[in-house]
Amino acid sequence: RSFTCFIDALDECDEQQVMDLVQYFEHLAEQCARDRVNLHICFSSRHYPYIDIRLGIRLILEEQIGHASDMEAYIRTNLRIRDRPLLTELQEKMLEKAAGVFLWVVLVVDVLNRENCRGRLSLKKRLEQVPSGLSELFKDLLQRDTTNMEELQLSLLWILLSKRPLRPDEYYHAIWSGLSLEGLADLDMPEVNREDAEDCFDRCVISSSKGLAEITNIKSSRVQFIHESVRDLLVKDKGLFDLWPELGPNWEIAGHDKLKLCCYSYLERVIEQQGIYDPDPKKVAALLEIEKHPLLEYASQSVLHHADCAGNTVDQQPFLKTFRTDIWIPVVNVFEKFKVRKYTSGAK
Repeated sequence: RSFTCFIDALDECDEQQVMDLVQYFEHLAEQCARDRVNLHICFSSRHYPYIDIRLGIRLILEEQIGHASDMEAYIRTNLRIRDRPLLTELQEKMLEKAAGVFLWVVLVVDVLNRENCRGRLSLKKRLEQVPSGLSELFKDLLQRDTTNMEELQLSLLWILLSKRPLRPDEYYHAIWSGLSLEGLADLDMPEVNREDAEDCFDRCVISSSKGLAEITNIKSSRVQFIHESVRDLLVKDKGLFDLWPELGPNWEIAGHDKLKLCCYSYLERVIEQQGIYDPDPKKVAALLEIEKHPLLEYASQSVLHHADCAGNTVDQQPFLKTFRTDIWIPVVNVFEKFKVRKYTSGAK
């Protein structure tokens, strides 16, 4: 018998959790050896925190044969510069500054391609200005481009604070909902059933997050940061506060309050647009056209969650006084699978 276990992103645990987890698997490996079970365990982690393993092989990715050549191949394939001597010069400098971090190369290739499209007047200078550390690069990408900052803030808040990771179509409408509150989006909800819908979702994720978010390439796609160090920069290193001091040190409170308004505004818009005021769930479900309103399930189920999270500091009484249970209950009941959990029409 044999069993192989892969444990990714060990660095996302705190140090005590890492020690406990490693110790548990070491004991498990000893037990399997006594029981003649062929157990293989592979941990992956960033360099910090340091992981001490008694028995095992330690592989450092950037030191492996082929890693540098993979980065070279990526630059040659994706950096859109036809001048071969210039491409070679840039490639050498990029590999030196990357220090083995593949993601750094991917991000900087995009930066240089944009500079190349502007006429290639300051290509080398831009590469010199790019920080060599990944966190510093993220900060540079966020601070250098000051266009569409409201869209960026919405993107970061949704990824950081949503009750669960959003699907691409949910995220698409979530960004629209936030922008429409500020008068920065079309009045009509964007369609999600067009031929180019997936392309629209992808472009929305990349542009709104300034390249720091992606759509996961799995069956149940979700929107997430391209690397956990983006979250570290925004939260641990106070990157959000640097970008938007008005959010204050308790940025989560202001963020949840903003997402609450996005959810409630979306809910109201769908109800008014579809003309739904009947408490009968079957009639409501038929009228909602749920496939056209992908954020509706999340908005109806999470609006009060965000209000509750913001309520530690921001008084929610004015919001609750205007909260229309008559339109919220029929909608939230549509998405509730168990009858016993459905709200009655007179619930308060």
